[in-house]
Amino acid sequence: MKILPPSLPESLPASDDPSGVVAACAASGDDVADRHFLTGTLTGDFSSRVEFRRCRFDGVRMTACRFGHADFVDTIFSGCDLSGVELSGCAFLRCRFENCKGVGSAFIHSPMRHVVWEGGPFRMANFSETPFKAVRFSHCDLTESVFLQCAAQGLSFEACRLVHVNFCRTRLAGIDLSSNQLEGIFVSGDELRDAVVSPFQAVELARLLGVKVKEEPF
Repeated sequence: MKILPPSLPESLPASDDPSGVVAACAASGDDVADRHFLTGTLTGDFSSRVEFRRCRFDGVRMTACRFGHADFVDTIFSGCDLSGVELSGCAFLRCRFENCKGVGSAFIHSPMRHVVWEGGPFRMANFSETPFKAVRFSHCDLTESVFLQCAAQGLSFEACRLVHVNFCRTRLAGIDLSSNQLEGIFVSGDELRDAVVSPFQAVELARLLGVKVKEEPF
């Protein structure tokens, strides 16, 4: 499935105070639009709806940030620290995450359409109950992350570390997992039916499902 890239102007007004800008927009009810946030820290508990349009975040720390509801449209995050960020219930459309860090981040029930995750550690991140449509994870460390009860339409993983990932009640049919490190994943039934795996992974998955693999002597 083709993934549409974010659509941003070539030049955006720069700011190194993301917290101040977002707080002011949230208080006035205005969208955060056409902004380039360079470094700085985004903190705060934003319970009211906030919409980000055509924004770029470069090197911004969002580790002490919580959104009750936010929409991110045509937005790029590059080299940001999202560790522990609470973005559950937020929506992402035509977004890109480039070499960000998101250990322990929460994206529970956060609809994602046309989103690319390129590089970076997202260990223990939680994507439970998230509907994915045209979303790609590439070269990400997703160790111990959770994809519980997700709707996966056009979801793909490329060269990711999928170790001890929870895929319970998420159908992986048609998803090519062969380029990923796949070890000790958690499934509860037929989640892997019609998924594509390598011969080596097939042996590992057979053991996971309780099948004894007989090794023939050379």
